[in-house]
Amino acid sequence: MALELVGGALLSASLQFLFDRIGSPEILSYLRKKSKKSDFDDLLSKLKILFNSVSAVLDDAEHKQISSNRAVEAWLDDLQDAVFDAEDLFDDVEYDVLQLKDEADSKPSSSKVRNLFKHKKKFRNLFSKSRDSNDQDLEKRMRKILERLEYIVKQKDVLGLKERVGERLSWRLPSTCLVEKSQVYGRDDDKETSGSLDKMETNRARHLSYSIVRPDPYERLNSVIEAPRLRTFLPIRSLWMYRCVLSEKVVGDLCLKFRCLRVLSLYGYESIKQLPDSIGELRHLRQLNLSSTSISRLPESVCKLSNLQTLKLNSCESLTTLPNAFHHLTNLRYLDASWSNLEELPESVCMLCNLQTLKVSYCRSLTKLPDDFHHLINLRYLHAGGSGLKELPESLSMLQNLQTLRLAYCSSLTKLPKDFHNLTNLRYLDVDDSGLVDMPTHMGRMKSLETLSNFIVGTDNGKMIGELGGLSHLRGELHIKKLRNVLKAEDALEANLKEMKYLETLILEWDDDETGDSNHEMNVLDNLCPNSALKGLEIKNYGGTKFPNWLVDPSLCNIVDLRLWKCKRCNRLPPLGQLSSLKVLWIGELDAVVKVGPELFGNGSSTVKPFASLEVLTFSEMSSWEEWSMVAEDAEAFPKLRRLSLWHCKKLSADLPRFLPSLTELSIYECPQLSSSLPEMPVVSKLTLVDCDKLTGGCHVVESFECLQRLEISTSLDSTTCRSLPASLKTLEIRGCKNLEFPLPHSYHCPNLNELRIYNCENLITSGMSWNLQGLPNLTNFTISCSECENHLVSFPEEGLLPSTITNLHISDLQRLKTLDNNGLQQLTSLTSLFIYDCTNLLTIPEEGFPHSLEYLRIQGCPLLEKKCQREGEYWNKISRIPRIVIDRELIN
Repeated sequence: MALELVGGALLSASLQFLFDRIGSPEILSYLRKKSKKSDFDDLLSKLKILFNSVSAVLDDAEHKQISSNRAVEAWLDDLQDAVFDAEDLFDDVEYDVLQLKDEADSKPSSSKVRNLFKHKKKFRNLFSKSRDSNDQDLEKRMRKILERLEYIVKQKDVLGLKERVGERLSWRLPSTCLVEKSQVYGRDDDKETSGSLDKMETNRARHLSYSIVRPDPYERLNSVIEAPRLRTFLPIRSLWMYRCVLSEKVVGDLCLKFRCLRVLSLYGYESIKQLPDSIGELRHLRQLNLSSTSISRLPESVCKLSNLQTLKLNSCESLTTLPNAFHHLTNLRYLDASWSNLEELPESVCMLCNLQTLKVSYCRSLTKLPDDFHHLINLRYLHAGGSGLKELPESLSMLQNLQTLRLAYCSSLTKLPKDFHNLTNLRYLDVDDSGLVDMPTHMGRMKSLETLSNFIVGTDNGKMIGELGGLSHLRGELHIKKLRNVLKAEDALEANLKEMKYLETLILEWDDDETGDSNHEMNVLDNLCPNSALKGLEIKNYGGTKFPNWLVDPSLCNIVDLRLWKCKRCNRLPPLGQLSSLKVLWIGELDAVVKVGPELFGNGSSTVKPFASLEVLTFSEMSSWEEWSMVAEDAEAFPKLRRLSLWHCKKLSADLPRFLPSLTELSIYECPQLSSSLPEMPVVSKLTLVDCDKLTGGCHVVESFECLQRLEISTSLDSTTCRSLPASLKTLEIRGCKNLEFPLPHSYHCPNLNELRIYNCENLITSGMSWNLQGLPNLTNFTISCSECENHLVSFPEEGLLPSTITNLHISDLQRLKTLDNNGLQQLTSLTSLFIYDCTNLLTIPEEGFPHSLEYLRIQGCPLLEKKCQREGEYWNKISRIPRIVIDRELIN
């Protein structure tokens, strides 16, 4: 793993931050009160001039540094240090300002509250006694920074730095690099090192990033603890790393010694259950990331981090509450508590007037938000999707700056605030799969709304669909639900979908029942004609007997994706072949359709070739469909069709298209009556045939598909009907072919086959050594499973059964299997991954263990074997050298 220092702060951004601080009215007022002792106005003015001077040549310096100009690089390092010192100084000033403000705000107004502040008296007295000396120290620090900056400004002329005109660089190289060479942990013969640093390099260190190992010992970071001016502590966890451990001493030292920290990340360290109170001493901290730790609460001292801008608590599954004094985090702009177990947000959160982003998504225990939500005047982004919210506070409607509101998958949320339309700046609203039963009134006034995931038509105000007429700027996808609640067809006309020229996808959905008035629903759909710019259209649960004429109108020339679902009364398909741009067509559960004929292709006199652009065609769950007929004129249809799927069309008997020149994938699932021959498909590469035994020719024609690379076949294959396979085949999956036996004929010459999967083929599995798989030189992946048939395998694999080229072996559902054959496994010298699932009687592993090449072992649903493979188990010594072991979904090694 790597331990390395990264630079992340742009100097120009830091300078802009300092300009803002210098011009802050609160800071100016605070310093002017001390002007009797020193002229802070004059000092601030000089600071600003010097900062402007270096800022003007910053672009030139960054460009020259990239060209390996060491002198300029050293100049930038000096400048960065000076800027950091200035940031520290103004952080301290702001801290004092906030302390004074806190004292003023907490003055008791009655004897009842006076006792609440007695415990602060000692601290206040100490603070007052030290204030004079702090004033003198402040002046000395500011003059020292000025002297240093004056020298730096003089050096810019010596280096020939000039003001550049053009685009700013968006980054600069780091001032110091702490590097730990790449390590690999977890192998017996590897060595761990701590990445020690010499004293000079450590003293200059500003940013630290390193890859987590498990565990991270204190000694590994011991030298880093001696970097007193560290600004960034950023460990990086690998995606597969679980249960990361960091010493409590390291965490304590971080808070005690790194007083200059701006960024502190403890992401992924599940061993961290609490933070020390000393965390509150990191007064310069801007970002704190505690994601995926095990903390159950934050110490109250966290609320002393007055400069904190970003706090990440996502995936802290033990976290149930936040401190009551959260309002002291006055500069907090970003708060993420997603996927935690927060039960409530304290009212003090509503006093974070600078908060811009709040994320509480998938907090299942969070059922409501604080009532005073309107105080979050700068909130722009609120993500509560997937949470347990049952209602939103009415005050939410007063957030004039809110731009994004995400409430998807809030299944308990049934309504939005009644004055929701007052969110005039809202641009994005996602309520997909929420529990909303209707939309609030006057939504048509929300002129800034650009993205609306769903519009739900209510039962009491069916005319409300007309509110969509005021949202002409909607873009992306719009899903209109519960169209059966539209009382009058004229109301649908007021939605004015034709004017939504930015909308790309439209979904029109009725309730999933068959009680609606068929003529009324036809009239409603007729009045929902979309704009000609629409690219995607889905019609679901429509109760009319036919589709509207506008569906195939030439004006809808941009439709590329059309889906017709559960329109159970429609008995005839419109001439969709005339949609010249259509690329994807899905038709499912049109239960009244018995025959698909020439009407699908359109008028034969048309100059438009039917389905000229169609690439994907799917028919699914067509319970009454019996015949697919095409006339000679339709022979040129589907010139670009790449994928054809027929799923669960159990009455379909004929026919299939004769010639599909561009088809690469054909899938036929559970069409037992289909007696058609397979189409001529010169470039087909994937073929799936499941429960379609009446296909004319069956598997005899498979050998003619010279480009076939993947074949999945079930119940349609036996040793007499399938005599050969194409040499191009790379993956073969056989399911439920009970009559298939090996050895297969010599014509099964598949030199490119690299994956073979066998499921529930009783005769095939019991034939064992006769498989003759040694003749497959490139076979690397093998799967065997028998969950739905009898088998008598007690040991597997037999010696010589599998070729030595196997790298991945999957064994599952062999219920009588008791042992893994020692000789058979030891011959698999290339094996890297072994998966064993649901072999309930499997008890033993090979005497010599597994092949030395094995890197990943996963055992699941094998209770007798799992116990022996635990760390304290009988077989641990045989498997402990394997780098990664997962037993019953738990990472052991």
